[in-house]
Amino acid sequence: MTLEKEFQFRLIRSEDSFILVPKTEADKRKITKHVEKFKIPEDRVMKVFLPSNEQAEPDRKKYLDKLHKVIRIMAVQMGYTFQEYKDIVKKEVGIVSFADSFNDELSMVIEFLINRANNELNIDID
Repeated sequence: MTLEKEFQFRLIRSEDSFILVPKTEADKRKITKHVEKFKIPEDRVMKVFLPSNEQAEPDRKKYLDKLHKVIRIMAVQMGYTFQEYKDIVKKEVGIVSFADSFNDELSMVIEFLINRANNELNIDID
């Protein structure tokens, strides 16, 4: 039986190799818990699957445009400029770029925006 778990890493290039560093503190905690739970030894060789551009959705630009539109509307409602609020969202969610984000990261952005709309703007979004 294969148990697969998804974690996010930042790829860092060193002189002669690559290093995978957990993307966020939450990822680091999840990885630590997983390693301890399954007693994975430090020198274990593991497979890592890297995404390719071929996996990109054809309508991704439309999706990102809609996401930016929601951020723009919420920024005005909350008294921020578009760029200020976009930076707040990225910092809160822990991503650097919407365009370079994976679908699960964009889902976190949507969840964050829904929670903010519900809790701070009293807009009921499900």
